[in-house]
Amino acid sequence: MAGRFPDDLPPLDGLVSVNISHNNFSGTVPAAAVRRFGQSAFFQAGNALQVIEDGAPSSGKKRNRAVVIALISAGAAVTAAALAFVTWFQTYPT
Repeated sequence: MAGRFPDDLPPLDGLVSVNISHNNFSGTVPAAAVRRFGQSAFFQAGNALQVIEDGAPSSGKKRNRAVVIALISAGAAVTAAALAFVTWFQTYPT
């Protein structure tokens, strides 16, 4: 199947389950639909389909947050070391 989700489908209000996986849809899947039908209902549903998730951060978001924290920490450590180095050389010139 192909088309725009959810525009090209009947209203989803009365549906208990829906699964458009392994199709070729475009459009945007709202977070409410992901919560209602589950992420697996939209697995490989189209390259142009954007699935919006909300709520608890996914493992990818947690990993990205950890990388950002690690980079900031490393930058702060390098900055502190550089300041200590400059201060030491200003205090004890050779």
